[in-house]
Amino acid sequence: MSGMPLHTATNKTLSEEATRVEALAKYSVLDTPPEPAFDDIVMLASQVCDAPIALVSLLDADRQWFKARTGLDACETPLNQSVCVHALKQRDLLVIPDLIQDERTNCSPLVTADPHLRFYAGARLENPDGVALGTLCVVDKLPRPEGLSEAQGSALKALAGQVVAQLELRRAIMERDRALKAYYRAQQKMRADTFRCAALIRAQQAVSNSIGGISQNISFILRDCLAAVPRADGAALITRKDDKLIYTAAVGHFANQSGDHKWLLAPFADLCMRTGQPFFSSDISCDQRADPGTAKLSIHRSFIIAPILRNGTNVSCLELCARLPGIFTDDDILTARLFAGVIGGFIME
Repeated sequence: MSGMPLHTATNKTLSEEATRVEALAKYSVLDTPPEPAFDDIVMLASQVCDAPIALVSLLDADRQWFKARTGLDACETPLNQSVCVHALKQRDLLVIPDLIQDERTNCSPLVTADPHLRFYAGARLENPDGVALGTLCVVDKLPRPEGLSEAQGSALKALAGQVVAQLELRRAIMERDRALKAYYRAQQKMRADTFRCAALIRAQQAVSNSIGGISQNISFILRDCLAAVPRADGAALITRKDDKLIYTAAVGHFANQSGDHKWLLAPFADLCMRTGQPFFSSDISCDQRADPGTAKLSIHRSFIIAPILRNGTNVSCLELCARLPGIFTDDDILTARLFAGVIGGFIME
């Protein structure tokens, strides 16, 4: 690095570290449980190199974390104590016969204190883009002036290649799983959208075929609404009569309340009917708009209340409920509003 300005060298080092950390993050491997494929590699490295300690060391921003290890209790150490960080700077093996005699490592607590390491040999773990992620290394508590034999060095580099192959395989499997999940989510949404559309069409046909209003078919329409929003446990048509809110029709969990005065969540339905704006609560038990006393009496946690308009006037509202909190989606809210629009378009004076 002679002749290179200090700030240029520092910037280059920071850039290399950022690139390494970013590349390592793509594997989602840090802090994961042990895996046999990596454990087998460190066992072989230890045996081939006749070393009591072998590690798959991955270098994060401020630590070296061991994906696999044998002969060492610690699962990670601070990066400023790492010997492996020096191995990243060269393509070939880094072999240090006596760590206490090398100026790069003689002050490391890993050398001067427990576990008192003395010998190190490490091969870079380089991803297909040429970014060094860490090392496969073997370590001894005794100096080894002879280092490694040519056969041992070749074996260590070959095993390092297998570590990278396992990391790449691991990433490929994760990407495949993510793609499959995205595909299944898209398929489920497409099926749900198709089902919603079919239910909405049935509701439109029901009101179109009604003579003198939709009162005789409203229960069927509410059931179609529940079918289109399967997360809902109940659906009700609420109207105002003599300053009271009444369940004009109800299905699901609301079925036994048809014709009853709606008192429990009347402020919400009343607000919806007075403003003509939809109301949504993902959890009424912690919704500041709900009265705590009455909210505790409800077995339902999630609500959608959509206004039903006729000629611009709010004449009633459609309410959906669910026992689970946070269960409704934006699609569910949109579906409720669409059904409210269908009902509103055919309500007779």
